[in-house]
Amino acid sequence: HIIDQPGAGKLHRQCDKHNPVCCFYVTERLRVDNLYIINLAAGRIGREILPHRSNNFRRGRVGLAYPGDRGPQRGVQCDGLEAMGGAETLIPRAHRQPVGMADDQYWASAVRVDPDPRQDPWRFSLKKVKHAVASRMRDLSRNRVAQQLERCAVEYGCRAAQNYFLNRHEAPLPVSVACNAQCIGCISLQPDGEFKASHDRLDVSPTPEEVAEIALGHIERVPDAVVSFGQGCEGEPLLLGDVLEGAIERIRAKTSAGTINLNTNGSKPEVVRRLCNAGLDAMRVSLNSPRPDLYEAYFQPRGYGVGELVESLRIVKAAGGHTAINLLCFPGVTDTEPELDAVSQLAGGVSLDMIQMRNLNIDPDLYREALPQGTASHGRGMRWFMAELTERHEGLGFGYFNPSFSRAP
Repeated sequence: HIIDQPGAGKLHRQCDKHNPVCCFYVTERLRVDNLYIINLAAGRIGREILPHRSNNFRRGRVGLAYPGDRGPQRGVQCDGLEAMGGAETLIPRAHRQPVGMADDQYWASAVRVDPDPRQDPWRFSLKKVKHAVASRMRDLSRNRVAQQLERCAVEYGCRAAQNYFLNRHEAPLPVSVACNAQCIGCISLQPDGEFKASHDRLDVSPTPEEVAEIALGHIERVPDAVVSFGQGCEGEPLLLGDVLEGAIERIRAKTSAGTINLNTNGSKPEVVRRLCNAGLDAMRVSLNSPRPDLYEAYFQPRGYGVGELVESLRIVKAAGGHTAINLLCFPGVTDTEPELDAVSQLAGGVSLDMIQMRNLNIDPDLYREALPQGTASHGRGMRWFMAELTERHEGLGFGYFNPSFSRAP
């Protein structure tokens, strides 16, 4: 089940293993509770476009669901392909899961990897969020971290920023205006202008004092609080090592409570070492693959490679910290034997604590074309991938969110 909201029905797993449909072209939509069920015009299996015929799909209506959305946008290209037969194409504003209806139930090929409900949409009232933002900003109107979080919470609908204002879970600490990678699917900068990034980065980096003010307030208000550098609305935080180090020193000078976490590309091991000495508790490194050719094809790193991020993970582990990778998952790449072996080797080599399974929200053709030829193949499924790694590495966890963790003194 991936939707358990009362009145919204339930989503279950149903997928023909021989013919997994990965996207649909649609002509009309029907509102059902808070789901939009889209009637099918044409479907796709791999790179093959199939016209709508009943024998192409399982019994029942098949289409796309848009939980919590106001409906899809019209007149745009779906997954980089042309519409068939004059069908009007629709695409959601954010990543969504293809859904079918059969036997009076909604079905999807998906698995929930973390039971933590901290970002489940029905836990958020926009009215309460706006009230909490207005109340907090009266005291933090000049703090540049708070200003960015206000925009993220109200304009972008960022659940992490909203949780900060609602005094719960993890508080984001955006600091960086620049990056030393140019990810194909970057959500905060698309310099070629082919499509607009969904977030704007900070204009000016905050001071250590501003960062510490936000972090200390959150730790004081929230039990088992987590505060995290490295967010979607910024660049790479390790490029602002002095700011991070100064902020961590100020936080730890006031309290030993809370988890100080760093979300990063892990590109600067020497900076990571300094942060550990200052009091960093945990680090999560983002990657689409530990295989250098795949990593470089997507991240397009400048001045570093996979070796640096592996060394950064080792440094945090040696310091007694919690280590995780933010694995950007893509069916047919992640769930294959070569990728399983590569991730397994990384996990064992650095004694990894956790793999956060993250959907790589990108046009599938764009991603496949960026990778070395022949990389994408028939995958074996994410359940298989996780089960194999669990069998190989005792104690390795899977999830989606950064856990609360404190280093031993």
